[in-house]
Amino acid sequence: MNTKNNKRFNETQVKINAALLRLMQKYPFEKITVRMICGEAQINRSTFYAHYLDLFDLLDKMTEQLFDMLYHDAEALVQQSVEKEATEAKMMSLLLEHIEEHKFFYSAFLKSRKELPLLKSYKIFWERIVKPAGIRAGIAESESYYYFLCMKASFNAILEHWVERNCSDDKAKITAIMSECFPSIIKTRVDSLNILS
Repeated sequence: MNTKNNKRFNETQVKINAALLRLMQKYPFEKITVRMICGEAQINRSTFYAHYLDLFDLLDKMTEQLFDMLYHDAEALVQQSVEKEATEAKMMSLLLEHIEEHKFFYSAFLKSRKELPLLKSYKIFWERIVKPAGIRAGIAESESYYYFLCMKASFNAILEHWVERNCSDDKAKITAIMSECFPSIIKTRVDSLNILS
């Protein structure tokens, strides 16, 4: 019997995911069907439905897997940092590299969901960058969170536009633009204390 811990089950799931990614390079997500995925993955419909409820379930689970990878990479970046803190530029570069590597997926995701699924990565920005910077700058956590929400909205708009442009704009330039969205009151206060590089 196939279960989620069964090697064959997992291999089939990888085939289904790969089939969707290949199809997403050719067609808008809304034009892709279960039948097309089954043909591309060379499986039957019952096999697809043994893994996923429908195409949106497949998309949601792929999103979760991709952001688990990104979250893991971001946590590794934090651990590698000498001061045990990730700099904003390194975190933004990691995010951009991840999105560029999976741009077909994120482009299709935007067409079906209208917003990039960045909840976990934003959690890292809040916990590892904005909140500690606010504390060092003497800003109450509740106030810092409002600045963080403003930053998050800016990041979403920038990244969505970048993905819509097929990630063609220079990553260093996008990173610099995103750096300008870092809450200025926190950055100014912390920079004046020479704490945040």
